[in-house]
Amino acid sequence: MVKKKLQLQVNFQVEIETTPADASIGLRMKYKDGKFYCVDNSDSGIFLPRDVKDLKQINIAGDYALLVSNDDEPMQILYPNKKINLK
Repeated sequence: MVKKKLQLQVNFQVEIETTPADASIGLRMKYKDGKFYCVDNSDSGIFLPRDVKDLKQINIAGDYALLVSNDDEPMQILYPNKKINLK
């Protein structure tokens, strides 16, 4: 059985005269029964409030993690929650 996951981050640049209008703080989706379902950020452990430029899946000591590159900000390492139950 192949487990399917989808991780999204959405950011866009605006002019200095315009207020930020960031689309989200990231989103994790799980695939079940032929459909993708949104997972609440408090359940997924995903929180990407900065201007994300790149996102890579990495392995740290056998644990799945996400390495997040932010524009003019420190990088982040996230350990998304592994056990997410879809009701």
